[in-house]
Amino acid sequence: MKNCINCNAEIVDNAVFCPKCGYDQRLAPEMARQEVGGYAQNQQPYQAPAPQQQAAPYPPQPGAYPPPQGAYPPPYQQGPPSQLAIYGKRYFGWLLSGILGTKEPMHLLFAAIVPFLTTLIYTLSNAPFYAWHAGGFFLVWFFAIVFVAVVPVLAWVLKTFMLKERVKITDVISEYCSYFNIILPFALFAMIFALAIKGIGPSNFFYVLYQGTLLFSLLAGVATISSKPGREKKLWLSLLVMGFLLILFVFLLNTISWHAAYRWAKWSW
Repeated sequence: MKNCINCNAEIVDNAVFCPKCGYDQRLAPEMARQEVGGYAQNQQPYQAPAPQQQAAPYPPQPGAYPPPQGAYPPPYQQGPPSQLAIYGKRYFGWLLSGILGTKEPMHLLFAAIVPFLTTLIYTLSNAPFYAWHAGGFFLVWFFAIVFVAVVPVLAWVLKTFMLKERVKITDVISEYCSYFNIILPFALFAMIFALAIKGIGPSNFFYVLYQGTLLFSLLAGVATISSKPGREKKLWLSLLVMGFLLILFVFLLNTISWHAAYRWAKWSW
């Protein structure tokens, strides 16, 4: 048996802590302090560890981005949505609301989808004339795309430098592309008959009809230049009617001239 170096209580020889005061017997005797109420003054009451600070909730609240470094694992550190994603969510609403054209802006990658498909359909309408040759197909498609792309750029130049209007070229192009929401079904309708009718020629109405795709593309540029906010739909509808009348006039002119040339050739022989 031995005595505690702090409170002098009798303890076993191999005891590390005193069962009475709890003092560590491995400490030097000179570190022991005066006993107070049976316990040493240097013994502090047990204190629970402070709770850890909770991480910020996910996703971050508005104004709290970016989150603290290391707050979330890398796969969950997401920033605000990109401009392209925002436009993509309202793309189909833009198509429906602008069925007859709209001045509502749209990202050019989305706005160009319908004109791109329209040029493809127009090229398919021409395919029988070059026997579906791949070189001719891509050549016609390339020139159709260039034609459709140049028209809105020219419209922006005229609005900016001749009409002295301060407009963004992206807004002009998106408005121009919105007019193709009507041109696309027209081109599809004309393509079906152009591929279904064999021996189609200049005297056939559908020959003139599918050629009207480029005419309406040009009229879409006219609508882009002349339209005013709130009146773009009425103007485009008027240009569509004028385009159909022009197609009908060209068909009648081709028919009359073709039959006249045929009769003249037959008479001369």
